[in-house]
Amino acid sequence: MLWLVNERFFDTFGKRVKVLREDLGLTQDDIRKNLARLGVEIGQSYLSEIERSKKMPNGEVIVGLAKVLRTSADYLLLLSENADPRNGAATVSIVSEDEEERRVLSELVELAQDVSRPEQSLLLEIVRRFRASNSRRIIGGE
Repeated sequence: MLWLVNERFFDTFGKRVKVLREDLGLTQDDIRKNLARLGVEIGQSYLSEIERSKKMPNGEVIVGLAKVLRTSADYLLLLSENADPRNGAATVSIVSEDEEERRVLSELVELAQDVSRPEQSLLLEIVRRFRASNSRRIIGGE
């Protein structure tokens, strides 16, 4: 099942880190490896404590997390409701029990953000036509 959740309900640094990590389809180990590439070393238990809001990281870790999670430090620090540092677009989280569904939908959203508005409209139309075609096959028994 897919739910769209308004970001304002993520009222702690830790919750925002965890949701963004999951939306990107990353494990805690993936986060640690990406941070290490940036020169920021943290342990798994420390990251777990951050996500559970038991620890607040220092500035170096906050900046690293913002880069790895493709957001702004302001968003992580609850100074902004906008998770996308590129523009003022509304943000949503994709919440699904199916990890593959979350990954695919997150990638679709990310790809759509990187194309022009007319191309976004075209992508939407393609998905609508595909869904309509699929519905007719199911109903018609094809």
